[in-house]
Amino acid sequence: MSTSNTFGQFLKKKLQEKGYTLREFGERLGVSHAAVSHWIRGKNKPPREMIPLLAKELGVNIVKLYSLLGYVVESNPNTIKVKVLSAEIPCGTPREYIDTYIEDEIEIAADVITTNPNLQYYAVRAKGNSMILRGIADGYLVIFSPDLEVRHGDIGIVWINHGVCARTVLYRGDHIILQPANPAYEPIVLDRKKDEYRIIGRVVAVKGDPNRISAGDIFAPKEGD
Repeated sequence: MSTSNTFGQFLKKKLQEKGYTLREFGERLGVSHAAVSHWIRGKNKPPREMIPLLAKELGVNIVKLYSLLGYVVESNPNTIKVKVLSAEIPCGTPREYIDTYIEDEIEIAADVITTNPNLQYYAVRAKGNSMILRGIADGYLVIFSPDLEVRHGDIGIVWINHGVCARTVLYRGDHIILQPANPAYEPIVLDRKKDEYRIIGRVVAVKGDPNRISAGDIFAPKEGD
């Protein structure tokens, strides 16, 4: 059976990081080095029952492996799966490689998201308090979908040269303005023709404790914001 080579690329990188040969890693799993080679080349994939051991040996989240390998994890029909991404996603990463940056997977109540529950949803963890007046505090999970177009005035997840941010997106001719929701911050102005950026999805929900938001957050930018 043929499978996407995304897992193969991920596995090859992890084995190099840990210094395993194909034979050594196969011995730890109880399979042949040829089997490991086939996984890397995308000729087939590890059986589902081996995923917990694989996750342990590679030191990665088990949900990440299920996702990379295309295995379906059963969930409550009243919840929606949201894949939580690392904050270290390189700017401009094509959508088909986003799943290689999954750190975890959570389920949230379906009624939290007001858009189509059948779309793909991801989340990134907010850093700082630039969007505090839109209910996004430091450490909150910001849930978005790359399947939804970011329109003028929507909150979007945007990759720019210094990382991922959530801002209100305003389109002004040849420029895009990333507007904060905190008077202590300045807008980010992007030139559509010159600047490197990528609008990757529309924010649809925020998961966090609203009682954590204080008046002090509004006028006190955190270092690094």
